[in-house]
Amino acid sequence: MHVGQPWRHRDQHGRNDLEHPEQRHADTLYGVGFGSGQYVAVGTAGTILTSPDGSAWTVRNLGHGQTLRSVAYGGGLWTAVGFSGTILTSPDGVTWTSQVSGTTSAPPFYGVTYGGGRWIAVSPNNPNSTAVSYSSTIVTSTNGVNWSSRAATTMFFYGPVAVGYDWTWSA
Repeated sequence: MHVGQPWRHRDQHGRNDLEHPEQRHADTLYGVGFGSGQYVAVGTAGTILTSPDGSAWTVRNLGHGQTLRSVAYGGGLWTAVGFSGTILTSPDGVTWTSQVSGTTSAPPFYGVTYGGGRWIAVSPNNPNSTAVSYSSTIVTSTNGVNWSSRAATTMFFYGPVAVGYDWTWSA
């Protein structure tokens, strides 16, 4: 698995997608997380993959076309975020539900994390750059369903976001 690059499926016997065209998939993956005994990876065109061991992956077809940039697990919930304000949640990594971001616009979220009993998703204002030094969008949630926009001032944002024990965060 190569995050940030196109990938090709190989089964447990090492057969590639040319031998099994029904498994063909070549989207770019942008984020991967681990929780509740499994890995979840996300990428372009709404791609979501799950794996119990990081070797054998199952494609989850959601019918959701927005690029997903980040995924995280916390508080018994998976959350994936991406372009056009996309926020998806799942209790198991298999069944996903679209959530409303709580913003007046549809920013492209590039990072999500969980800590201190809260979810945080962040977005630069310029979707053509992952290094932005001006006002950005931050949304938070305590349950993954109800999201609220937070004031954001000038900040540098490069993609990953983390939350500290005392509810401080870094991007």
